[in-house]
Amino acid sequence: MAPVASPTHDSASPAGIEQHSIDWVPLSERHGKPSSVGAIWFVGSLNLTGLATGVVTLSMGASLVWTVVATVLGSLFGTFFMAFHSAQGPQLGLPQLVQSRAQFGYLGAAVTVWVFALVNYVAFNTSDALLSGQAMNLLTGVPNGIGYLLAAAVATVIALFGYQWIHRLNRWLTWPFVVVTAAVTLSALFGGGLPDGVWDAGPLDLAPFMLVFVFVAGFQLG
Repeated sequence: MAPVASPTHDSASPAGIEQHSIDWVPLSERHGKPSSVGAIWFVGSLNLTGLATGVVTLSMGASLVWTVVATVLGSLFGTFFMAFHSAQGPQLGLPQLVQSRAQFGYLGAAVTVWVFALVNYVAFNTSDALLSGQAMNLLTGVPNGIGYLLAAAVATVIALFGYQWIHRLNRWLTWPFVVVTAAVTLSALFGGGLPDGVWDAGPLDLAPFMLVFVFVAGFQLG
């Protein structure tokens, strides 16, 4: 992630639009601490696409216990490599895609990383917007197409206003998300909806286990 521009410096235009984008961030405008990215990762991971991804292998008949184990291991594996970028950001003042030129070379980063990142983020944001439209339709009756456009518009505005607002919104959403996650978890565990034998791990089936591992690790690395 690129370092956060300091609120004490004019890193945005009078309209508040982000100015640095993929540019180098001056030393005087780098601030924050490691814990600042906690809200970004927590809220950013609790999205509809992430939730849908998490139940894919369960719908294929995978064991809940082995799915949880694979999810934890995949998260640790993917986060391990992303942590290096997190440490590099404040030192280099550059976002990850620009940093990757050192690892992949100018051509490698342009052709491989840029193309894969573009496809990844287009697909990810499209999936999120589509699922948001469906969720709004279920909750309010708003047509799917309108909900999709509303979700995409909100995400676009937040992105245009940039890093400061992304951090603010994620901090504001952290505790409501904690409450919602706790409520959903308690309902799932004690609401009587779990089938018998759900906590019986059974034999390890390597195919769905590795599928979960790759899904989750790729989710982090992506």
